[in-house]
Amino acid sequence: MTIQKHAAMFAVAAVALLAATQTSQAVDKRLLGAWVQSPADCAKTFQLQGGRLVYREPRDQFSISFLIEPGAVSAPGGDCRIDGAVTRGNLTRISMTCNNGVGYARQTVQVKTLSPTTLLYSPTGDPDLATTYQKCPQ
Repeated sequence: MTIQKHAAMFAVAAVALLAATQTSQAVDKRLLGAWVQSPADCAKTFQLQGGRLVYREPRDQFSISFLIEPGAVSAPGGDCRIDGAVTRGNLTRISMTCNNGVGYARQTVQVKTLSPTTLLYSPTGDPDLATTYQKCPQ
């Protein structure tokens, strides 16, 4: 292989790497906050602390809820670090590394914003498995 071909391959790889790093760790700001299936669950699941919503302790392991913060997603069964997020229109794919107290797992989920207070969450990207969540007021 000639030096020019090596240089061209390196340039393509560098562009691909740069494109990959354009994926932000930051999720769409519309998704930040506490989410539940039923708005009636907000007060029993979350509390205001330091000007932001946090889980009430001890966390109800059966609560159908999650909390999205910059760089992290928390749920009753564990916490995740956001490795990357890509938003196109009202659809966001979030790649995370999660710890459930037993071990770590990588996971990619899909979230579709329906309105400022409603979203569809799918653990696989399959719309048939999507669940509707409502945003808790601050």
